[in-house]
Amino acid sequence: MTAAAAEQNPIILASENLAKVQTLINASHRSPMDLATVLPWSDSIDFDKPPKIERGSWIYGTPYWDALSDQQRRELLWKEVARDVSMFIWLEQTLPPLYIGYINRHPFSMSPEVYEYLMIFSKEEITHTLMFRRYMKMAGLELFQPPVGTYAQFIAQLPSMHPVIGILFTLMLEWVAEENAMFLTQDDSVEPLTRKMFHKHHIEEARHIAFGKRVAENFFSKAHRA
Repeated sequence: MTAAAAEQNPIILASENLAKVQTLINASHRSPMDLATVLPWSDSIDFDKPPKIERGSWIYGTPYWDALSDQQRRELLWKEVARDVSMFIWLEQTLPPLYIGYINRHPFSMSPEVYEYLMIFSKEEITHTLMFRRYMKMAGLELFQPPVGTYAQFIAQLPSMHPVIGILFTLMLEWVAEENAMFLTQDDSVEPLTRKMFHKHHIEEARHIAFGKRVAENFFSKAHRA
């Protein structure tokens, strides 16, 4: 695909991929996340339980971990989860303006299904950000600052690049983050509200990942070899 053709048709999907994106659209409309009911906000968080499995700590298996008491280990795990949730917040609140920007710049040069799913994607990320912020406030956790350099480049450079680049970049980040979050939190030992939050988040993120894969695979299957 030449640069001119890519600009003219930034995200035109093949028929087999269109059907799969339509399935994602239907699933999103069928079961949208409701911020008010997605979690039992009236419940209390059990800080006597860890927010993730112990072997997922950044220092697990080191002498530093061994030197901590059980209480100190739990405190460390909560701080680590606060940092991870903060990174989810910083990432996910950047995606709606990025994707809406793509829509505004290329309103007639993407498949209608892609247009609609980018709108859905943006709405869902806004809800996720609000959910994570509400959880952080409920748990009394400090919001960590975004990574220096990388975050600034993300919000400065991606908007002007080809939409597929932004979608692919998002796919790589979300895929890794989701695999890690699910591995660390979906265990009976993990604090129940925290475990449920990550699971609810994963349901919609799994669709986002599937969408990103379809768009990237479709684009590169049509691109000319260098």
